[in-house]
Amino acid sequence: MAEWWNFDNPQHPQFSRVFGEAKRRIDYYMGDLRTLGVQVSQTEIESFAAAHLRQVLTKEPQSACAEAEAYEGDYHQVHYRMLWSTALQLPLSLETTVQGKVSRWQAQQFVATDDVTQHFQQWQTYKSTDFADVGDNEQDPFLAKMINQGFVEHSEHAAYDSHGNPLGSHHH
Repeated sequence: MAEWWNFDNPQHPQFSRVFGEAKRRIDYYMGDLRTLGVQVSQTEIESFAAAHLRQVLTKEPQSACAEAEAYEGDYHQVHYRMLWSTALQLPLSLETTVQGKVSRWQAQQFVATDDVTQHFQQWQTYKSTDFADVGDNEQDPFLAKMINQGFVEHSEHAAYDSHGNPLGSHHH
């Protein structure tokens, strides 16, 4: 699974969630995001990987990983915990807490720019569904599965197991 934001028109961001095995894509437009209570800016989306975030967080004295630095702190009413790769100058993991809601991001692999471009081109060919239309397509087996797993509800989780439980936790 993959996710991406499109800020070609910063006033009307778009969000897409790709399900590779199913060769499907769910597209969220400004109205969908507003309905879900998602308010984002390009700066917010990109800030998780920005080096400037390290400057506002406190560097922890020791990291569990010899080739990474651990940071923690609050910035703009968000509590951050980040493991930063000194060699790659990128976050290896990031955890944010906002009003008790915890979101975790974990790097799984690093991909070359040409491969990223190829993936985006491939994802554009996947069958797409507007998020607003998901609930009206229960006859579609893929979308029915998304509905049954609670996909149509807003959650920080992007993937669920076959019982509708959120997947993913921080491991390093």
